[in-house]
Amino acid sequence: MIKEEIYIEILNNIHSAVYIVDEDGKVLYINHAVELMDNVKEEEVIGKYILDIIMITNLKRDWNLLQ
Repeated sequence: MIKEEIYIEILNNIHSAVYIVDEDGKVLYINHAVELMDNVKEEEVIGKYILDIIMITNLKRDWNLLQ
């Protein structure tokens, strides 16, 4: 395995949510923990702004609490 593959394997096997964003705040990568915790898919968030993703997931969570 090359270094990048090893890092991705490590990130995908930890229980903490990991977002990697560029200098503009666009999401480049999320690990599996993000998908589970925030109930999102990688293809839904890659390329979007991190603040938009956080706001949407918080709104979903809050809405579910009100139900």
